[in-house]
Amino acid sequence: RQARNAFCCVRPPGHHAGRDGLIEGASSCGFCIFNSVAVAALHALVMHRSVRRVAIVDIDVHHGNGTQDILSRIPAEEWPIDEATGRAKDVFFASV
Repeated sequence: RQARNAFCCVRPPGHHAGRDGLIEGASSCGFCIFNSVAVAALHALVMHRSVRRVAIVDIDVHHGNGTQDILSRIPAEEWPIDEATGRAKDVFFASV
C-alpha cells in the first residue's frame, strides 16, 4: 500500500551547503558539505511520480541559505513536471 502523505524530521539538513558548496558572500558554511534536505526533496519530486508537493521548513536560529540557493538556481525548464497535470511540481521553503 502506498502512503498519501509523509513527514520527515531530518538532522542535519545541510542547509548551508549551496549548489557549489560555500555560498558566495557567506562567511561560513558551518559543517555542511551536502544539502541533504534539498537533495531529498528534489529526489522525491523527480523519482516518485505521485509526489507533487514538498515542503521544507527549516527551524533554526539562522537562515538556510544553501537550500534557498539550490532551489532558486534550478531553471524553470528543468523543474520537475507533474505528468498528470502538465504543471510544475511545488516546493515550499521556509527558514524560520
